[in-house]
Amino acid sequence: MKTYDSFPVNLLETSGRIDREPFTFTANKYEIWQNGQCIENETCESVITTNIDSIGNINVQIEDSSFSDYIIPSMTFSEISENKDRILWSNDLFGGGFNAEYKEASFMSLFFISGILSKVAFSINEPKTMIEFIL
Repeated sequence: MKTYDSFPVNLLETSGRIDREPFTFTANKYEIWQNGQCIENETCESVITTNIDSIGNINVQIEDSSFSDYIIPSMTFSEISENKDRILWSNDLFGGGFNAEYKEASFMSLFFISGILSKVAFSINEPKTMIEFIL
């Protein structure tokens, strides 16, 4: 079992500012989960690119159209948190992210092992889906 790096609980930067850093992530594997079951588990070479805009939002682009049945390829998150084993990007965290559109991720979780980004997970409310891109 993988052990991810630990972070303090710092929801919405209530305990101090969190650095915002853009990234490019190339996944070797992906998993798609619905209703608590893995419905797809395959190898891939999917690329996720991001940039940070002038007001601190992260803009995300999934550069692989094969996931279009599950998630929109482009989204923006405005909130950042540290939460135990992840850096969490969100929109309306305390509202549960329910303002997201159909197939739009409500949350993006970044998991690190020894400081290296190792997994990017997207949680989608409608339809209820989680997509994990894994190094």
